[in-house]
Amino acid sequence: MPTDIERPGSIVIDVENAKAAYDALKPKLDSILHDRLLAPRIDVQKAAAHAFGLTERDRAESRVAGFERLAAAGIIAGQPLDRYAQAALAAWYARQQQVRFAAHGQATVPTPIADDAALIKRRMLNNAEHYFGANPQYSVEIAAIRAGNGHQDTANDLQQLADFYEVPEVAAIISRDPLHYRDTDVRDAKALAGEIFRALGFETKESAEWTTRVQRAYTHLHDQYAEHCRAGSLLFFRSENVDMTYPTSLVSVVRLAPTRASGEDENGGGGPGSPAA
Repeated sequence: MPTDIERPGSIVIDVENAKAAYDALKPKLDSILHDRLLAPRIDVQKAAAHAFGLTERDRAESRVAGFERLAAAGIIAGQPLDRYAQAALAAWYARQQQVRFAAHGQATVPTPIADDAALIKRRMLNNAEHYFGANPQYSVEIAAIRAGNGHQDTANDLQQLADFYEVPEVAAIISRDPLHYRDTDVRDAKALAGEIFRALGFETKESAEWTTRVQRAYTHLHDQYAEHCRAGSLLFFRSENVDMTYPTSLVSVVRLAPTRASGEDENGGGGPGSPAA
């Protein structure tokens, strides 16, 4: 892994700048209440690279003044693009450290665990698509789960599917399926996700510490990114397709992005896509 400069797609992130952003934000991140923490269902580094790309794009003279006007009017807090960039860099760095200590290159997932995980994911996902694939409230999330690949994505997908199955309106419908529903799938999906993460080394002492820090950094990024998209949509809804230039779902941005070109950095990844082009 490069130590000085990471190049996720077309976005260049300086590791020292990212570390400085994380260090500056750490007291704020540590103060986030535990019940507010979000469990990432995507590669946070890729999501952060996308978010950072939006801030770099919006620093253009033709765009930055709008954000400054919103801040001056008290609609959003001051120094918006600096805040958004700091949140993205901090989340990127936290994820980089998690990956560093997880030692993915030396870890394997036992075949029986991988096979069971694939089976349960396929069954739960097929049920989700059958009953809710056309529901606009859930369709993007379901498509993003379908797009996941690799062991880490499978673990995240199983956790996300377990959460999805526990939504009351979802459970009321899916649990009535006489053929494909298993009342043990939620429990087994969570257990298998844990087994995969353990096999990948996510529960070493250092990586466990950084896993919690990633949650905190991702929660903060989620809030700042949501504000960024709301502000940008308000500023530019008359002049551009803000659904494309300010996509509100980081999950869909990362999971549904075009396949990266050969040789692109796997750890920074993501880039800003069309919004930052």
